[in-house]
Amino acid sequence: MNYSDFFTRATGYQPYPYQTKLAEFPQIPTLLRVPTGAGKTEAVALGWLYRRFQRTEHAVRDATPRRLVYCLPMRTLVEQTVERIDKWLGNLDMSEDVGVVTLMGGEPREQWYLEPGKPYIVIGTQDMLLSRALNRGYGSSPAMWPVEYGLLNNDCLWIMDEVQLMANGLPTSTQLAGLRRKLGAYGPSHSIWMSATVKPDWLATIDHSAPDSSEVLTLGADDMANTNLARRHDARKILTESSARTGGSQNATDMADLISENHERGSLTLVIVNTVERAQNIYARLTNPRQFSLDAEKILVHSRFRSPERAQKNAAITEEVDPSGPGKIVIATQAVEAGVDISARTLITELAPWASMVQRFGRCNRAGEFEQGSIIWVDVGDRKQDAAPYEAEDLETARAQLKSLEGESVGPADLETLGDVIEDADHLTVIRRRDVIGLFDNTPDLSGSYVDVSQYVRGDDERTVTVFWRNLNGAKPESTEPKMQHFETVSVPLGKSIEDYAKKNDRRRLWRWDFVDSDWERVQARQVQPSATLMLDAALGGYSSGLGWNPSDDKSPVELQGENTNGTPEDGQNTDPNSTSQRRWVTLAHHSRHVESRLNEVLGSVSQWLTEPEIADAVSLAALYHDVGKAHPKFQEMLRSGSHEGDEPPDDLLAKSRGKGNKGNKRPHFRHEVGSALAILQHTTELEGKTRDLAAYLAAAHHGKVRLGIRSLPERRPNGGIGNPNPDYLLGYPISEQEKLPAVDLGDGLAIDETDLDMSIAQIGLDENGQRSWLDRTLGLLEWLGPFQLAYLESIVRAADMHASKKESEVSEE
Repeated sequence: MNYSDFFTRATGYQPYPYQTKLAEFPQIPTLLRVPTGAGKTEAVALGWLYRRFQRTEHAVRDATPRRLVYCLPMRTLVEQTVERIDKWLGNLDMSEDVGVVTLMGGEPREQWYLEPGKPYIVIGTQDMLLSRALNRGYGSSPAMWPVEYGLLNNDCLWIMDEVQLMANGLPTSTQLAGLRRKLGAYGPSHSIWMSATVKPDWLATIDHSAPDSSEVLTLGADDMANTNLARRHDARKILTESSARTGGSQNATDMADLISENHERGSLTLVIVNTVERAQNIYARLTNPRQFSLDAEKILVHSRFRSPERAQKNAAITEEVDPSGPGKIVIATQAVEAGVDISARTLITELAPWASMVQRFGRCNRAGEFEQGSIIWVDVGDRKQDAAPYEAEDLETARAQLKSLEGESVGPADLETLGDVIEDADHLTVIRRRDVIGLFDNTPDLSGSYVDVSQYVRGDDERTVTVFWRNLNGAKPESTEPKMQHFETVSVPLGKSIEDYAKKNDRRRLWRWDFVDSDWERVQARQVQPSATLMLDAALGGYSSGLGWNPSDDKSPVELQGENTNGTPEDGQNTDPNSTSQRRWVTLAHHSRHVESRLNEVLGSVSQWLTEPEIADAVSLAALYHDVGKAHPKFQEMLRSGSHEGDEPPDDLLAKSRGKGNKGNKRPHFRHEVGSALAILQHTTELEGKTRDLAAYLAAAHHGKVRLGIRSLPERRPNGGIGNPNPDYLLGYPISEQEKLPAVDLGDGLAIDETDLDMSIAQIGLDENGQRSWLDRTLGLLEWLGPFQLAYLESIVRAADMHASKKESEVSEE
């Protein structure tokens, strides 16, 4: 199938020439600079699909990454992009061939990490995606960080959309792209940055060069010959300045008056302001029947809604306006500034930096369907609070430019005549090589905290936290509360917004999951760090479906969306969902062979680039040995504690218990993975040196909790406080009196001898027998393979284990 037919089947219309070039040219571009509304999403998504599945040249297919990672600056754009891509895949009969997953915090809609060999389109916001690419995934368990980190840094085509909105996330994305090349990554790796307003120099950082002209794809003369694209390009949009001002107490009323005076029946009026609070206030004024009798439909859109409400609002704002009706008024923030496919006859916008203003212009008379559109801009004051979230000096260039264009058209063709007036990008915080390597370790510090990466994923003043609600009725959450789902989360600003919530009502509590102690802990507003996930009490308000996040409202209980009463609880250092409890007894030999078989399937699917035989052997051995440590008598005792009369387990060593076997755990923080790693180091003769270390590391890391270092963890005191680690035990193993792991038979002739559980390996330096420490071995692996490749190997072993456990849990009782 040629690309024109492929594209038309997916979308219902013919591709533009530049879209065809992206799919058919030998090389994938690095920078896509085309006007808003010209089909960038179609270009990259369908271009990737065509190169991966339809191109006949094996070299092109092999050079096209397995995963497309679509990075968007705002949550409001994610659902719309997912919906469009789902539709295209359905039209192409490819829904079974390509998975689509949304990453916005919480459990994703699909367990994409279980199938590293399957092509996937991963769509998310830049904070969710870049934090995962830095091994600090927002809204995700620390134990899952390495899995997502490995899969998002190998065999991926990253798409950065609307880069003018990325702030510090832009240099982070370029640094990661450069470091994947320098430090090594498995499979092809490439990145595309897209915007109507971007300079190639924006992509230049210490480890990444600016693209040259051959790597930049723009519209050509053949594109301008297309009638539809030419009409968009030549659309007229007349600019005028309003005398209204947004500063002061009269802001909301003055803006509501301006909207009422300029809205035309039978049309869409789009209002874009710079803060959520202003949008909420204007919406509240405009919908107050005692102040305004305007009968047009009114919709509030911003980034602090849950995804079900966002989906409803996206559907409402994109629905065609009845030309004979009262029309529609959308009050929005930057959430609609880019990527949202709407076209307003009238646009009213507050002053913003020039690049943002150009994006906003793109929402007016977008397709050139009107003879001319109307754009009214409203100045903001010089005070810091009036210019927020921008700096007052950042608005000066835009203000001067807008004043010079009074009464003129500001369509794409008109703006081209101005020359390049886009401000240079400010790379305020640039992550360096040593930082990226350092983030490979996901061990918490002594306070239980992790390195904060918020400065690398957003602007310096854009620190956020994720909140969700449960029916707590004023009580402390149980540790068994179901983990959050992404559809019930809201991203809110850190700082005053959270402080206002907590101060509004002294019964309000902020609850944060303690991954070390596997329980919910109360935190004060001042203790909350960027990227934290907080559970709130639904009875005490803070959110409504009409206004979104609203910390001043403590009277209206939050209505839970699709309350997840059957979901698994959060993962902690002392818990492993699906690791110990299933619907049936599963023997250690059966589970080990199941994981080995699944792992070899994955290796077969990526064999074209994972070509080192010794590495493949180490990975397979790790999969086979990964649960050998469960042979420990205390662990077997725990598993068998799930039995009851008439349901006795088999005599063989167990890997899974039928029921809640983990309730019998008498060894806090016991990590069976350590025993598995020690068995590999002592007994495997087919591997040696660093490849044996690699197999041991991958076995130890298969729950994400024992990786570079082996360290003590604090104990919980009887009164609920946190005490010092038990000096007699290290991760559940006695230190002074060495134990032995019994011999293990894994079937097919593989019998593993008794293992000495010598925890001296956790010490620094060589032991008395000259054996290297665990830390020395793992740091050697990190230097050998680099963080991205080592994490990928870790990901595929863990994916095989989780996939096998999932299949075993689905088997009904025989």
